[in-house]
Amino acid sequence: MIVHRRQFVIGPAPLRPSDDWKQLLLDPEGRLHLSHCPDLPMVHVPAAAGEVSDRLLLGDVVAMGEHDPAPGRSLAEGATVDDVVEASRTWAGRWVLVLDGVVHLDACGGLSCLHRWAQAGPGGRAGVWVSSSPALLLDARLGGGPHQRAPLENFAEGFYYHPSPHTVHAAVKRLLPSQLLNLRADASGQALRPRPLPGARHASGFQGPDALLDRACTLLAGGAAAVAQQWPRPWLPLTAGMDSRVVLAAAYGGGVQDVVAYTQGYAWPRLSRGDRRLPPRLAATLGYEHRFIPRAQLDPDRLAQVDRHTGNSLNDFDADRQFLARGQWDGIPEGAAVLRGSIFEAGKAYYDKYLEPDHGGDPAAALCDAWRLKAYTAATNRQVEAVEAWAAWMLDDPHDNGLDWRDRFYVEQVCGAWTSAVEQELDLTGTHRIPLANCHALLSTLFALPREWQVDGRWSHEVVRRLAPAIADVPANPNDPPLQRIAWHAHEEGRMLYQARNRPAYVRQRSRQMLHRLRTTGRLTT
Repeated sequence: MIVHRRQFVIGPAPLRPSDDWKQLLLDPEGRLHLSHCPDLPMVHVPAAAGEVSDRLLLGDVVAMGEHDPAPGRSLAEGATVDDVVEASRTWAGRWVLVLDGVVHLDACGGLSCLHRWAQAGPGGRAGVWVSSSPALLLDARLGGGPHQRAPLENFAEGFYYHPSPHTVHAAVKRLLPSQLLNLRADASGQALRPRPLPGARHASGFQGPDALLDRACTLLAGGAAAVAQQWPRPWLPLTAGMDSRVVLAAAYGGGVQDVVAYTQGYAWPRLSRGDRRLPPRLAATLGYEHRFIPRAQLDPDRLAQVDRHTGNSLNDFDADRQFLARGQWDGIPEGAAVLRGSIFEAGKAYYDKYLEPDHGGDPAAALCDAWRLKAYTAATNRQVEAVEAWAAWMLDDPHDNGLDWRDRFYVEQVCGAWTSAVEQELDLTGTHRIPLANCHALLSTLFALPREWQVDGRWSHEVVRRLAPAIADVPANPNDPPLQRIAWHAHEEGRMLYQARNRPAYVRQRSRQMLHRLRTTGRLTT
């Protein structure tokens, strides 16, 4: 693994962590310098008349629409900034776009984009620095410090990640999907301005569930076909659930003939019977190959590389932090495209069961109450600051896209903070990971469906039925036998308590929660 692989930095001066990194001046005044790993996909187009900087598209991106031009062509064919922004609504993947000195994110911030205001060395120019890597923004040349991870009391109280716009590092902020970042700002407080998120009003041209489902199918099939055209023989993580099945159906419906479906092993007994038996069956039904990638012993050296690459930003308890160190990506070749099923929960009203539709004018208080952030530790106190900053930004946002505030929380926090941090770790693999759901047009289409269709996930079953009817009636996530479920819960609780053995407050709190649940519900977890 190569630390800082596929990362970039844009700032007032070059910043190269290794000799093989490339540099590019983006503006004639010498205020914007791009430094990037040579493995990072990039489209660079000279500035159009009247623009202050060159146009830049970083990351993996495909156009989902059937007749939409490739994203690189959209930048280069005489289009205005507004034209490019409009075209980007049908782009999927993980990408960052720089237009006229302003940073635009993909729909959910899938390509990590972090920023800080700093000076490049003694006497250097101060300004906005932006990077996909928190570690690079903590470089000593920018006045950084040791990459100390703030403790996250996961699975007891608070979130299992650090909410945006803050990060575990006080000096580094994460750009929200609802924010634009002006790279040429004269002061740090002038750098941010609002940007519209995906919402139901963006799909107002499609009336009724049938038209919306047709639109979703067209986008998904077109996106899968575009991925296969750019990267032949894509890989596809497949489980017994519906999200990965939607992606499988999209590949089939898009006419992709050569797909390698795979399932990654977890620690026993976490991998369910359904996850073992159904993926090979689903893949074979559609004529695709399936492989199982086992979980190996933890490699401490690899884990240290992961932590260095991520700037220690992933929580100790997060299983994704260990995926590379346990060889669970070793079976996927470098340079392969991976069709990801992440982000679909954004269209399934994920937080309806935790949060009320009306936050009473105080979303920060509602979130703090739901996760008991003010009742626990210093770590969650830092999370309170982040939640309050996010809520204040949301309440001041002038854009009304018909987006439920709970869906916005999922898009900007689970996707924009946690998922993007995990994907930044996986840049070490050298693969091209394309989440088809990370598309403004597709998410707007899903958000426009009746709420009950989102809550029960009905739309995902209908999409599969339309694109790949042969697998539509295969049950999703069948229950394991009761004894196996009990064993899994006991294993998970024991693992978490063991990892937290040096945090007595956590162990006491979690033990009380477990006993309370057993007494009141007869279940170990909710």
